[in-house]
Amino acid sequence: MSEAAESSQGLPDGAYVYRTISKTRADGERVKPEAYWRRPGKDPEGVSVWLTEDGARSWGERLPYAVAHIRVGSIRALGLDVEQSPDDPDHFAITGLSYYYTAEPPPDFAAQKRALDLAEELAKVSVIVWRRDQSSTP
Repeated sequence: MSEAAESSQGLPDGAYVYRTISKTRADGERVKPEAYWRRPGKDPEGVSVWLTEDGARSWGERLPYAVAHIRVGSIRALGLDVEQSPDDPDHFAITGLSYYYTAEPPPDFAAQKRALDLAEELAKVSVIVWRRDQSSTP
């Protein structure tokens, strides 16, 4: 097993993880890069993803607009990884992403650009697999 697979609790490259997508982070059937922006104060471990589509749909207090999946191998191909949350076996985080902005000066423009570029690449390989407006699920 590769070092990356060991660090992500054994998730194989062919596995999928699921990301909750808000309406402002989707454009029709396309995931916007903003869906993968790591936010200060909200994403301490990394960008949240779930092991199952149901886990992503049931996260939070209200039903999300959409759920997208992304292959673990596609994440690793960008030099990132997927690590399991210590508190929830269904919750994981995409690690290795910098915050896309910081409130503390001086800003690290190179890190911000890399974060935005990686978010763009993650969005390109994400596929919306469920949308609230096309579902019979309450």
